[in-house]
Amino acid sequence: MLEENDLSNHHLEIQFLESVKKILKETFRDMKIIHIAGFSNSGKTTFIVDLIPVLAMHGKVGVIKHLGHHLYTKGEGAMQKDTSRFFNAHAHFVAGIDAEKTVITTPYNSLDNTVALYSDAGVEYAIIEGFKTIPCMKIWFGTREQAEEIGVAPYCFLWNPTVDEVIQNLDLFETWHHNFFDGDVTNNLSDKMK
Repeated sequence: MLEENDLSNHHLEIQFLESVKKILKETFRDMKIIHIAGFSNSGKTTFIVDLIPVLAMHGKVGVIKHLGHHLYTKGEGAMQKDTSRFFNAHAHFVAGIDAEKTVITTPYNSLDNTVALYSDAGVEYAIIEGFKTIPCMKIWFGTREQAEEIGVAPYCFLWNPTVDEVIQNLDLFETWHHNFFDGDVTNNLSDKMK
C-alpha cells in the first residue's frame, strides 16, 4: 500500500513540474540570436538601424553592441554623476531615467548575462553586433577572405545580406533557451568563445 502512495505522489510531482515548465515556457519565450559581425566600417551599424524597424514588426527587438577595447563613457551632468557614484558603490543595477529614455548600468559585462537579461525582459530577437570570433551562426559584413582569416567563415551563412534576406531566414538563426531548473541558460555563448 505504501508503494502505491509513493507512486501516486511521484506522479503528482511530475504533473506539477510539467505544469510549471509549461507556465515558464509561456512566460519566457525562446529568443532568436541574430549575430552580425565584420570589421570596422563594414556597414554593420547602418544595416542594424535598417533591420530594427522591420524586425520589430515580428516581435520585441533588443541590440547588444560589443564595445571592443573602448570603454563606455557615461557623459556629464547630474544624472550621470550620481548614477556613476551608485555604480562605483557596487550597486548591481543602476538606472537613470530622463524624459526620453532609461539608461541601465550593471557590472555584469558578460554576453551571456546580457542575453539572459534580454530574454527575461521578453525580447524575441536579440541582435548582437560584434563579438566576431564567437563560433555561432552569423551574418558577415565584409569579404569571405576576411572571415577565413580569423577562422569564422564556417559560421557565416549570410554574407552582406539585405534586410529582406535576414527576415526570410529568421528560422536559421540560433535560439536562446532558458533552463529554469538549474538557474542557468543553455546555448551558452561564453562556452562558444573558449
